Amino acid sequence: MTRPRLPSDRLEKLFHRRKCWMLDQLAESLGYALISVRRFLKQIGYCRSYTHNGKWYTLGGSPEFDRDGLWHHRGIGFSKHRSLTATIGYLVGRSPAGLSAGELSQKLQHPCHAVLTQLHQAGRLDRLQLAGQFRYLAADQELNRRQREQAAFVPRPSPTASLSTPAPL
Repeated sequence: MTRPRLPSDRLEKLFHRRKCWMLDQLAESLGYALISVRRFLKQIGYCRSYTHNGKWYTLGGSPEFDRDGLWHHRGIGFSKHRSLTATIGYLVGRSPAGLSAGELSQKLQHPCHAVLTQLHQAGRLDRLQLAGQFRYLAADQELNRRQREQAAFVPRPSPTASLSTPAPL
């Protein structure tokens, strides 16, 4: 006699067919309520996207994170640091001279101007205006001091440089 397949086993099988799923798609495919699917995801381990308002899920072992802790799959971004705000904090904190909104958007492959403004207003990031653009710096005083010193040596962007964010792949 074959044993009935557990919902978590069926869920893993879905992720082997396709790397990324939305929660409602998983619920429909499994025939369970959203709250149950969340519980199954927690049991097997998952990552949630920092792009698309966190609507995409993948298995915890699927992402092949780069040195910045980022993984992109078909225009969907996942981070080792889980949320967009935590990822921005990490990237800014490890940058010797801070990062501009454009540099962050390029790394993240996702616009982040509004989030940067919120983080600055909440005191979680500092910023410095250089050559007409903001550089976002760590809030930690010692790191902030070192970043400010290094920011003076950052080459200024050319006037023809685009302010737009590259389209996702």
